[in-house]
Amino acid sequence: MPDDPTRVQSRWLQPIRDLTAPATFSEWHRRIAVRRVLEYDGVRPALIHAALLVVLVAAMWVLGVRGWYWLLLVASPVQIVVEAYLHKIVSTDADPGWELGHWLGDTARENLHSKVLNAGGVAATIACPATIGAACFAPPGGDLGWVKVGALAAAVLYLNSALRNGLLDPPQFTETSRMPPVVHALRPYVPLISCVVVVAAVATSVYIGQWERAYIPVAFMCALLTLQLGGTLREHDRTVAVAAQVGRQAVLAGREELGRVIHDDLNAAKGAAATVHRIVGVDAIDKVDLMALPVYLTHFNTRVAMTARLRMDLSDLAVQMASPYGVEPRDIDCEVLWDQETLRFEDHRVSIRMATALIHNVCQALNRPEHSELRKSFGLEAYTTGSDHLLRYHLAVSDHLPAIPSADWCRDGDSLTALRDWLEEDFDGGLMQEKIDDGRKRIVAWWHDRYQGEVD
Repeated sequence: MPDDPTRVQSRWLQPIRDLTAPATFSEWHRRIAVRRVLEYDGVRPALIHAALLVVLVAAMWVLGVRGWYWLLLVASPVQIVVEAYLHKIVSTDADPGWELGHWLGDTARENLHSKVLNAGGVAATIACPATIGAACFAPPGGDLGWVKVGALAAAVLYLNSALRNGLLDPPQFTETSRMPPVVHALRPYVPLISCVVVVAAVATSVYIGQWERAYIPVAFMCALLTLQLGGTLREHDRTVAVAAQVGRQAVLAGREELGRVIHDDLNAAKGAAATVHRIVGVDAIDKVDLMALPVYLTHFNTRVAMTARLRMDLSDLAVQMASPYGVEPRDIDCEVLWDQETLRFEDHRVSIRMATALIHNVCQALNRPEHSELRKSFGLEAYTTGSDHLLRYHLAVSDHLPAIPSADWCRDGDSLTALRDWLEEDFDGGLMQEKIDDGRKRIVAWWHDRYQGEVD
């Protein structure tokens, strides 16, 4: 659900900005447009065009037009029939039963998401200027000049309706459409362009004497009705943008409620996980995940918020893992040098699993009686080396505990052994112990960015 990029801080400048605001490219806007076209607009555009065409035909008949004037209106009924027919095919996937119908339907389905021009659009491209021309160049009407004004108003509304359909179609709201970029750029100015064209048509017809003098000002006023299209477009865009904000709040509230429900209902699983991971015979990798489960459940309701990070921060994980062991946050030195939000999901998963296991081991060791004199503190480092396909992630936990003797390092059945084997086999990585000059030791887990067998 996107923000509205057309908003400005000044409420006085906002109406001016709205005059040239482009369509917002977003999946939210595109999906709204698709649903509106298929389920809500329906045959309404065809019915509106049919009603306006009836008014226009009646006016032409009253004005006594003859010959070629009627030819100008031929494209309109074709457009109306094609619009209604294509909507049925596209919205219901109905089988046309004839070859031309199949071609028209396939083209309409494809263009619904990529281009605004289909058979109905082609007919509209002919019908719209033709109806304007028919109204402008019809006989003046004498005392019935007001009928010609009505004909022009119907023709302008017909034009507005057709343009509105095209300018609010789904391809207008996605940068992946196959329309030329100039089409997107011109969208805010289409009402003004159409107004200029209609005013020019009215002026030309006035110049050659096709209007009664008393109705000339009214004719130009009718031409200005084309500008109403701009209001329709912006009203639509504002409504969809506001709906995104309301929808975002609804989703946020729902996700937070989901988090609370899951947290409350699964809270008992925290104790069960702590018990199960101590059972002899449970796979070491599974033990690590079981150790992390209480932390995930504790913070699930905060992690599902839309505005919150959906990935657990390593610093937060360290604090929550160490808290039950009496390690204060101020005694934890965390330095994470990679971007946790853009990290690949697989690498993030590995880092969480490594941090969970290593912190748990350190905290357990710090609470042993023989280490009671040691300060309960540790450090967590996360950094990278190399680049591109040689990029390697490192996660290290340092402490003041004695180094693990070589004979005891990664013994069979040990959780560290399982982690080392997992890193070696799946990520071409490893696990090692280092002594630091200040007397501390640290255990470093490292793995390659792309695990073995993965294809870019």
